[in-house]
Amino acid sequence: MSPEAEEGLISKQGDIYSLGATLYEMLTGLSPFPEEDSAFDKIRMKMTKPSALASGIPPEIDALIESALNTDPARRPAGAREFARRLGIMI
Repeated sequence: MSPEAEEGLISKQGDIYSLGATLYEMLTGLSPFPEEDSAFDKIRMKMTKPSALASGIPPEIDALIESALNTDPARRPAGAREFARRLGIMI
């Protein structure tokens, strides 16, 4: 769940956050923030790059996931199409 969703603010940017978290877990088998308890924890925790946990993940995938999990919704991909386009270029 995105930090802003925990505050009751629901938007498509929260869905992008969830896509990033899902992709991270699919690639690594781990949660991007395994010890989180709240939105505050997500903001102050630094995520380990997927490529540091699983071999063969290109830096572009790291960058996409990092942008999708940005705590500032305005800095995430604009929507699912942009997320899919960026992912599609890499696969």
